[in-house]
Amino acid sequence: WISGLYTSSSLLDVQGLSGASPAGTLTVNTGRLTIRNGGIISAASEEGSAGSLQINATELLEITGVSNTTMPELAKGSSLLANSVGAGQAGDLLIQTDKLIVSDRAFITVSGEGTGNAGNLQISANSIHLNHGRLSATTASGKGGNIFLNSQTLQLRENSNISTEARGIGDGGNITINSQIITALTNSDITANASQGFGG
Repeated sequence: WISGLYTSSSLLDVQGLSGASPAGTLTVNTGRLTIRNGGIISAASEEGSAGSLQINATELLEITGVSNTTMPELAKGSSLLANSVGAGQAGDLLIQTDKLIVSDRAFITVSGEGTGNAGNLQISANSIHLNHGRLSATTASGKGGNIFLNSQTLQLRENSNISTEARGIGDGGNITINSQIITALTNSDITANASQGFGG
């Protein structure tokens, strides 16, 4: 069982029919927020448009670890998600915090897995630290999401990555980083790719 907070149009199902109503916005206001052991905070859509996910953690936002399971290959990373799995428009993911830590296979992502467009990922923090963590925006056939990072320091370690990717016929999003110090070590990358469409 994985703990989480959700707002989703796909939960509005009646007798197996996918919900088409828009999902609401999910806002979390706190001093410190920790998501671990595969926990999820998500704003998702299927046919209806998704609401935005807003995280305001004045001191710290830490996302770390994977779900506990006896089968390691099925472990799921802790995550913040704004995604669309059908024709619906995915919502934006907005984060404001003093310190952001994403580690041990955890990730933050906006995605369009169906025909809907991906939302944007926008992070404002004094420091951003990725240690085997991931920030991403992906799309299958819609318009890709963009990533905007505003931080005094940005550090990537141990196979961390920041990426936008168009996996099918969609166009990939852009990555915009405003930071005084950027460090990428031990096989960490910042990439904007596309398979068939245009890359960011």
